[in-house]
Amino acid sequence: MGIGLLCSYASMVAVAIVEYIRREIAIQEGFSDEPQAIVYMSALWLLPYNVLNGLAEAFNGIGQIEFFYTNLPKTMSSIGSNLFGVGAFAASLVATRLMVLVKEKMRVRLWHSEKEIMRG
Repeated sequence: MGIGLLCSYASMVAVAIVEYIRREIAIQEGFSDEPQAIVYMSALWLLPYNVLNGLAEAFNGIGQIEFFYTNLPKTMSSIGSNLFGVGAFAASLVATRLMVLVKEKMRVRLWHSEKEIMRG
């Protein structure tokens, strides 16, 4: 799981660098006040992020399933393999519900406006 966490960290660094470059290009092209403007960049800029994120999920999944197999008795191996899917389901459900609750309670748009993102 350590390799997965390292890949996850590296993917966040990669996407931050790409967003910094995208924002700089948008400012140079004069799009800082136009949130709907299209910045002409290749989609391949996102390839390192997606590759590292895929590796992170794979290594974390392998580590988690291995953890379940080693800590549960052999007779419960099928339950151990299903715990990974149940954990992913529960995490997705909680994250979605949390976002809905925050949006309902705040009654405002989440995060920052599009103009603020383009201006930096």
